Amino acid sequence: MNSGAKVQLEIISTIDNGEYGVEDNCVTSHGVLIKTKQGYSLSYEETGEGGLVKCTILANDNDVTVTREGASISTMRFKEGTTHHSVYSVAGFYFDMEIKTLSLNSSISVMGGEISLIYDMMIGGARKNCRMKITVKP
Repeated sequence: MNSGAKVQLEIISTIDNGEYGVEDNCVTSHGVLIKTKQGYSLSYEETGEGGLVKCTILANDNDVTVTREGASISTMRFKEGTTHHSVYSVAGFYFDMEIKTLSLNSSISVMGGEISLIYDMMIGGARKNCRMKITVKP
């Protein structure tokens, strides 16, 4: 499994922007799943704000990190009960970002699986309530 297995993934996200409404998004892509010493690494590409974004998800039972590089740049770390601070960059603009993980369920294996996240996010001073479900299939 070290060279990676080709997988299909679906990422469904809901972002509640309060008075500005709710954003629902669904991304499907092909990726590569690799077993690591710490858990699993999932790499894929998506079209984000401004163009192509290369994404990597590092997951184990209680910790998930999502890194995006390309047209937008960010690192989001999810661990239930913790708050992670980082920077979100898009089109040359930089915004402070804070992720407070309320719930994390991760059940990724060589057979695929699912990651479910519920979190509060503050980006550029705007608070958002978010849900994300990542489904991985061989």
